[in-house]
Amino acid sequence: MNLSRFISNKIQKNKSQRFSKPVVVISTISVALGVCVLILVFAITTGFRQEIQNKIVGFGSHIEITYYDDNESYQKKPIEKSPVFLDEIKALPNVDFVQPFAMKAGIIKMKDEIDAVVLKGVDKGYNLSFFEKHLVQGRNIHISDSVSSNEVLLSETIANRLQLKIDDKMVVYFVQEPPRQRVFKITGIYKTDLSNYDQTIAICDIKHIQKLNDWTNEQIEGFEIE
Repeated sequence: MNLSRFISNKIQKNKSQRFSKPVVVISTISVALGVCVLILVFAITTGFRQEIQNKIVGFGSHIEITYYDDNESYQKKPIEKSPVFLDEIKALPNVDFVQPFAMKAGIIKMKDEIDAVVLKGVDKGYNLSFFEKHLVQGRNIHISDSVSSNEVLLSETIANRLQLKIDDKMVVYFVQEPPRQRVFKITGIYKTDLSNYDQTIAICDIKHIQKLNDWTNEQIEGFEIE
């Protein structure tokens, strides 16, 4: 006979006895507490997973369109900013944003300290609400359609490592031929607690990336689709 069935039968047969009543009560309470704990753990795990997913999507998007090759570096071939299929994508249901972007790796040098950084260039229409939500100091960058903006949004991790603060200027060097550099002004500091991103990503005007890569204004690295 199954052990659990044997125990339940014994309790059922002796339910009139004083000993069986507290056993039933304790068993019922134990099962109820166990179920509550399982529900709580499931809810916390689901919420935590959703929060991580939202942050990862906030740094990028659900879908990216870039030039197709086996290059996994931050120096990719450009694509056209206004392809023929763009309007068709924007017309798809559940598509809220189709945003151009470009990435470029560099080195920040401040006195005796250096640190690697990956600049993510965005344009005026880019949705920066994710970074607005995670700002700990300052404000978001302001970008215009015509003049390049020298403002940059930096992570708290990088700022602390290099002892940088709001309104400080930082010099970013780019290893290329010929070598180039850009001076940025820190207007905002963000923190997401996703170390892989907080350790490297800074947000700037996409026009800097285009000029550094010798691209035209109509060339970008890709599109983010949300």
